Formats: sequence, C-alpha cells, structure tokens
Amino acid sequence: MNWSEHPEIVKHINKSWTVLSDYELSQDIYRDYAIKINPETIRNLRRKEGWIKQGNNGVSDKFEKVIFVGDFHVPFHDYKLFELLLQFMRYFKPDKCFIIGDLLDCYSVSTFDKDPTRIGNLQTELDLAQNIIDKIFKLCKDITFLEGNHEYRITKHLRNNPQLYGLDCLSIPSLLRLADKNIKFYSYMNPPIQHHKFQITHGNIIRKYSGWTAKALWEKYGGCGIAGHSHRIGNFVKRNTQGVFGWYENGCLCSLEPEYLDFADWVQGWSIAYFTKKDLFHLEQIPVVKHQFLFQGKLFSI
Repeated sequence: MNWSEHPEIVKHINKSWTVLSDYELSQDIYRDYAIKINPETIRNLRRKEGWIKQGNNGVSDKFEKVIFVGDFHVPFHDYKLFELLLQFMRYFKPDKCFIIGDLLDCYSVSTFDKDPTRIGNLQTELDLAQNIIDKIFKLCKDITFLEGNHEYRITKHLRNNPQLYGLDCLSIPSLLRLADKNIKFYSYMNPPIQHHKFQITHGNIIRKYSGWTAKALWEKYGGCGIAGHSHRIGNFVKRNTQGVFGWYENGCLCSLEPEYLDFADWVQGWSIAYFTKKDLFHLEQIPVVKHQFLFQGKLFSI
C-alpha cells in the first residue's frame, strides 16, 4: 500500500498512538515511526486490503476471547467479587470460559480438621455453585469445567465408602448438572488440557512466592499454560532456543480470610486471553484489590 495515496489518515487526530509495522509501511516515508491517527480508520483500511476479515459484529473475527476463572471455594467465595466478575463479563463478552477448578470447597468431606461451626451441608455448596454456573452461563454459553483438588475430595470420599463408589449420580458432572448446559468436564487426574496448544489445568504444585509456582509448572509441562490452585497472580516467562514460553497463576475468587491461616498472601482476580487461529495468544492477568480494578482505561468497582 502507498500511504501517500491516503492523505485522509493524517487528518484523523485521535486519542491514542497507533504503531504500524514495517510490512504495512513498506512504501511509506513514515516507516519505523508512530503516527497519531484514528484506529478505526486503520481497521477499515486493513479490511479494504484484505488483512482483516469483518465478522458479524463489524470487528475482526481473527481473535477468540477467553476468560479463566477459578478457586471460588463455595461457600467461602467472595460474593461481592463474584458480582464484579459478572459486571466485567458483561463488558468483555468472552467467547469461551474456563472454570479451572475448586469452584466447590467440599468442606464437609475434607479429611482435614474442621471448624464445627462451618461444616454446613454439601447440598448447600452444590446449590450455591449451581447458581454461580447459571449466572456465568447467561454471559458465556461455551464453558469448560476442570475439576480441582477440592472437588476431587468427593471422589476420595466415595472411594472410602466403596458401596457408593461408581454411582454416576454422585459424580461432579451429575451433581452440578453440567450436561444440561453442554459444559465439558475434565477430571483432576487428567493432564493439562490444550486450547490452541495453550495448556490449562487446576494444578497440583504450590511454591512459596508468586511466580515460583508458574516456574515449577513450566519445568513440569513445558510450553505455555495457566493454572489455579496457588491463589496468587504471577507468571514465569522463559526464552530459549525453542522459542518464548510462559506459565501463569490465575488468582482466586474466594475470601481472603480462611480460618486455617492468620494471614493469606493470596490475590483475588482472574485472567483473560485473546487467541488467533495460528495459536498466537495474548494473556492479561486482572488482579482485583478491594473490589476494584482497571481494564482498558475503565474502572470496575462494586
């Protein structure tokens, strides 16, 4: 493209700087420079040249928007934080949602010492979790559920009561009625699943500091991926002769005041990612502090 034939772009002074690559500026004197133009003008010009296909909503259909949530630990989830998540999902409009484990806490079937005042009823947990799934499903119809170590407590409990083990009605997919919404389910004992070669798991590794767990996951699985379990937000990025790789810790949506710790160094939040058909991805982690955060220049709070 010869940009000298498009003088209109220099007239569109707008809010942000857009950097054009060498490829797009190969015939232009603005090579290697940023010019202040209207981003929508550039998108329209790119569509005209066939670089971006226009989808039904008038936006590029080359990207799939994904959200990763997990570690609610119902009924010990943060109710206000969940409402903030729903507020964000209405804005972000994800194409796909991964619930990456520990939606349930399964406190009553835990083998750990329990506070008698908090044992509660497993059916109450299931009802609350079902309500969370219902609300997420209204905002995203494509959901994948990865079992966490806390949901796996039910399987271990059944193994200790073999007369009940093997009943389909007592499995997590049945207890949460996942089939009613065509929600895909993967067991905690499965290796990480892959989405565009990006690995997703609840995780079974914990290290002391943010980012250290991500490094341990890279050492175990290689490649790129995301996990829950640590209740922290962190990442580890490694470049070697094979390329650039990154693993991410996803944060949590549970209360930050568990009864078994005097202080939890956890961080609430979730992650979003954009995927292309060529397996390129861009991931953003969203830490939430005191029920507020910034995303794309917008303040979300509750």
